[in-house]
Amino acid sequence: MVKNNENFGAGVEKLRTAMILYLVGLAVIVIGGILAIVGGVSHVPGIIYWPVLIIGFAIFLLSFFLERKGFAIISSANESYSIGSVGALLQLIGSAIFLAGIVLIAVINLLTIGAAVHSLQQPNGASAGYVALTGTGTMSAIILLVAIFIGGAIIFIGSILAIVGFWRIGASNNSDMIQVGAILYLVVNIIGAILLMIGLDPSNIKK
Repeated sequence: MVKNNENFGAGVEKLRTAMILYLVGLAVIVIGGILAIVGGVSHVPGIIYWPVLIIGFAIFLLSFFLERKGFAIISSANESYSIGSVGALLQLIGSAIFLAGIVLIAVINLLTIGAAVHSLQQPNGASAGYVALTGTGTMSAIILLVAIFIGGAIIFIGSILAIVGFWRIGASNNSDMIQVGAILYLVVNIIGAILLMIGLDPSNIKK
């Protein structure tokens, strides 16, 4: 396959940066998840962990944006890589749905907590506050499930297409690391992303 060296190198650099941001975002989301679990057990206010989760998914969005940009640059010289750009776009859309769901849940929780605190200051307000918090918990669970189902399905499909794009980059450069990383990117996500980050280093890419 013929490729424009300048475009190919610039695109690969974008993809490598995307993988680095992806790993950072994943780490932030894991931290936010741990805080959420601890908060649920110890009744810590959501204002402690919701911002962390939102920041994590925002970094995810940026990583998928750069991934799409990288594949777009590469596919400008060879259209066989355009499938990766489509996959990154779907990942971007799926992550946006996730982020929208989390932001909505955070806003609902913060508003409900404020209303519950106000209710506690009123006569017989304790029961009303409890009902409000219980209702919010149910609504949050529904929103989260919808975000996970729809956003997750779109991200999954996008990841498969992105894997094909990464695989073709590995094939054109005889890089087993990139090809293995592409496969593991779907199966063992974090390991796949690390292998892709290493394999996409400019020093490992043929000029």
